[in-house]
Amino acid sequence: MRIGMLRACLTLLAIAPAATPAETITVDAVRVQVLSPTLVRLEERGPNGFEDRTTFHVVSRESRRDAGVTTRETADATIISAERWRLRLRRPVTSVVGLEFRGPDGEVLYRCGGNETNSVWLPSPGEMPPAWAFADKPRIVPPARGALPPPADRDILHASTSGWDLSNDALDVYVFLPDGDYRQLRSDFLNLTGPTPMPPLYAFGAWDSRYHPYTEETALAQIDGYRDHHIPLDVLVIDTDWRIGASHGYGVNAELFPDMPRFIRAAKQKNVRLMYNDHPEPVAGSALAPEELQYRYDGLASLLKMGIDVWWYDRNWDTHLHEPAPGIRKEVWGMRLYRDITRSERPNLRPMIMANVDGIDNGHRNRPPNVAAHRFPIQWTGDTQCSLRFLGMGIENAVHSGVHAVSPYVSEDLTGHVGRPAVEDYVRWVQFGALSPVFRLHCTRGDVRVPWEYGDVAESITRDYLQMRYRLLPVFYAAARNNYETGEPLLRRLDLEWPKYAEARRDDQYMLGDSILVAPICRDELRDLPAGWLSTAQGKPGLHAEYFNNRDLEGAPAVERVDSAIDFEWTGRAPAAGLGTDDFSVRWTGKLGPIPGDAPIGLRVAVDDG
Repeated sequence: MRIGMLRACLTLLAIAPAATPAETITVDAVRVQVLSPTLVRLEERGPNGFEDRTTFHVVSRESRRDAGVTTRETADATIISAERWRLRLRRPVTSVVGLEFRGPDGEVLYRCGGNETNSVWLPSPGEMPPAWAFADKPRIVPPARGALPPPADRDILHASTSGWDLSNDALDVYVFLPDGDYRQLRSDFLNLTGPTPMPPLYAFGAWDSRYHPYTEETALAQIDGYRDHHIPLDVLVIDTDWRIGASHGYGVNAELFPDMPRFIRAAKQKNVRLMYNDHPEPVAGSALAPEELQYRYDGLASLLKMGIDVWWYDRNWDTHLHEPAPGIRKEVWGMRLYRDITRSERPNLRPMIMANVDGIDNGHRNRPPNVAAHRFPIQWTGDTQCSLRFLGMGIENAVHSGVHAVSPYVSEDLTGHVGRPAVEDYVRWVQFGALSPVFRLHCTRGDVRVPWEYGDVAESITRDYLQMRYRLLPVFYAAARNNYETGEPLLRRLDLEWPKYAEARRDDQYMLGDSILVAPICRDELRDLPAGWLSTAQGKPGLHAEYFNNRDLEGAPAVERVDSAIDFEWTGRAPAAGLGTDDFSVRWTGKLGPIPGDAPIGLRVAVDDG
């Protein structure tokens, strides 16, 4: 099944409101730009003066509404007033720190503290503060044509500079004063930082993905399997083994793909698009070094020229891109770089990449994303587990991100990267995926996620839900267009419609379109083994644990202890002092029981990279 035939009838035109120059007031070393009645820029003079160019974070400072401000001079101050706020600049003005916006009754709406960042959640529609702010920090100005020039102008990469300008950094704060109106805040934010582009239509179809060393024959057979089972497929993902060495560089592994262009043509003849995984390794000490950008451009462009459709920027943990400046993390920098290279090679097509969510690590939401991250769909939450707990986290991450990060395409490794889901769990993952922005089945090496491997019932339900998804493609596509124009997320949390109700702020349910309410089931009867069921050989509670500083339980254990339960999250940290964060092993010894009651007990073990 293909979805390309919908493109013509669903393409809409948007006419942006006319833009006008911002109201600008300069006092000593500070410039105030009133971009709208509800958005004000506070900028300190940089080493090269005030900055009018677009930056990594800010793409437009033109006002789309009459600011309606007045300016009055007194003996010692300049006072800027709008309908709902007043800003006093007491001379001499050397910094924006300490400047205060006050309301009609004199109450402080916002005080600039100087510690504003580029990473901050938007507030909830029902919990709007008087003001909200972020800083264009660090202020880095891209070349006029993006991260890289088009091929005809690429000689700039051999010069002493990459074209990115870091020389005019200064404190630059944007203060939003929406008077309690969430949609006004979001509108001002997106006018400033740019909209989320619409992905191409095929992105809303079904994707198949696995960490697996495909060959040309097995990859084409994977497509044929979907066709034989009458299950739609629009995108096949080729993970990192396509390359020599399976992890670094851009040389094709000829043992797996002796003729890569031939394979790509064959997949396209089967009406399937291709996404390739890239674990990028730096070749220079700086993210902006010309040789680094040249290497990345040449490598990514080489596969795009062969005909692949999408690059998957997989930041990796051990080997990854450098940051171009402190405060612009590798996640959002890679998004920008891969998007710009794709757009340079395909100037007449919508550029799309997939990348790690900036701030969600293996399903765990740890921090707000960079304020520019929403411009780069599609994003995924990392290597998650197959349990329904992680399904629940995925639902909440997607819904939360749509409201608080204006990121509408946060998606999952559907059915989890690691572990083997039970059939019922597999079905519940599929059901959510069919009603989410991106449907991409995925698993790690040595496992499969194709529906027919989970029995006739799971296959039938998967087919039914995917067929329903394809019938809903006009709903998805219209929602994507609406998001592009307004920022309204595809998965609309209920407080967008009913902001006064606290229960509407739940992240485990949402509206799809105007009339479809989705409340996925993401819990079951699974629970951690009760501590009372475990005992050591000596009868103590828990299990005797032996930790080894190798993968194979060899030699003498580095650490011995009693663990009261087997439920650990060790991402980025060691289990105990004296052990590494990776390449360790552990053996637990003891007894299970007595188990109360007569009901049968099923045991599951879920692990990552082990």
